[in-house]
Amino acid sequence: MSSDTMAGSARPKTRLFALAGLCLLIAVALSMVLNGCGGSSPNSATAPSQPTQPSGPSVALVSSTPCSSLPNGSDFFSSPTNPSTCQSATIMNCPNAANLNVIYGYDAPPSPKGTIVFFSGGPGTAVDLGDINNATYYFSQGYEVIQVEWADDWELTTIPAANGGSDTTTYTANIQLAACRNATLLNYIFTGGNTKLYSGGGRCAQGSSAGSAAIAYALTFYGAGDYLDAVELISGPPLANIYQGCAEPPPTPSLQVCPIGQAGCQLGGASPWTLSPQYQVTSLDPGAAPGVRKWTGDNSCNQLGTTTSSTSNQAWLQESIVNDGTNNPVYSYPTTAMSAWLCASVNQSGVTACTQGIASDGGQGGVPQDSCPNNASSQAQFYYAKVASNNPQAAYNVYAVENCNGPEGATDINTTVPALNNLDGRDAVQQDMVNRCVRP
Repeated sequence: MSSDTMAGSARPKTRLFALAGLCLLIAVALSMVLNGCGGSSPNSATAPSQPTQPSGPSVALVSSTPCSSLPNGSDFFSSPTNPSTCQSATIMNCPNAANLNVIYGYDAPPSPKGTIVFFSGGPGTAVDLGDINNATYYFSQGYEVIQVEWADDWELTTIPAANGGSDTTTYTANIQLAACRNATLLNYIFTGGNTKLYSGGGRCAQGSSAGSAAIAYALTFYGAGDYLDAVELISGPPLANIYQGCAEPPPTPSLQVCPIGQAGCQLGGASPWTLSPQYQVTSLDPGAAPGVRKWTGDNSCNQLGTTTSSTSNQAWLQESIVNDGTNNPVYSYPTTAMSAWLCASVNQSGVTACTQGIASDGGQGGVPQDSCPNNASSQAQFYYAKVASNNPQAAYNVYAVENCNGPEGATDINTTVPALNNLDGRDAVQQDMVNRCVRP
């Protein structure tokens, strides 16, 4: 999870529709099982008093327009014969997190087989460019596709009004609580009764890097396993154990990914690989640590040569996907097919090569790119180990991907998946989704 990948693409942040003066505000109440959303922040002892929430998490629709009419309309997949629609909305009333504006573009073929929702990497403020190809393929196979673009980092609990926030309260930073927004949107799409977004068939989601974390949080703390039929998690989730990524000195200097015998691991001819789960920092690039510092509100994250406090360590752990049991995490999803795709061609020995090169890829770059390590797969290992030990369903696989162009390039067209006859990662993900995105 380098700073580049976590930030999505390099395009500037999209300015979403302003709410002022709009009279189309429609509050859509949701009946969600939000196990963690209603809990208090790990730092609640120092948090300002919070206002009473008027209702549960909800989606307030603002306006709809053809995606082609927006300045960023080309970000979203659109069929030439059936142009996509972009809906502006606000995610409201997530406890201890400010309201946040969002645009989601949707496009459906006739009589869709199901709906697939995409979550981008980093803050989610720009649609991942590679998802256009994925959406094109899924649409051609008969699926509705929905792409999500937030007004500001979804990982932040406090959102400035200038960046799409309508709540001026300062909330204690907590990524797990902020993830209520992704879960609320998913729940609305699949259980809110809007047939333009979901009219039957498979209920599915795909996310890359921090986008895979958005899905994992929804499954673990917000009951998304009750309705999601299939998920594809690419190069992540990199926020599985924030304590392990931030703490100094590192509590786990190295971690083996997909050790032999772990349920679900599909190595093919590859071998387990070993990496540090710490957020990568090199002499050329700050790596992912600045983003995590911003999202957790704690600048001590991965400050090399220091010793982090027990208070920080506990707060990081409690807002992780794999935490100490806070807010009753769930790691068993018996009706949700899960496939993960992790780059096995990265290794710790690549650190030297990377620091000698030019970090043109946000900490992932350098020479050679394909061996430069980051935390994506090692962080993900904490999560998949939990899933593997909690009676995983038959449709649970963690695939090793070789020949990645960078440590999070699991879906590059030149990659190979040894367990799938060296099929390239992009085709492997697409075929897996189509095979599994069905309603039982």
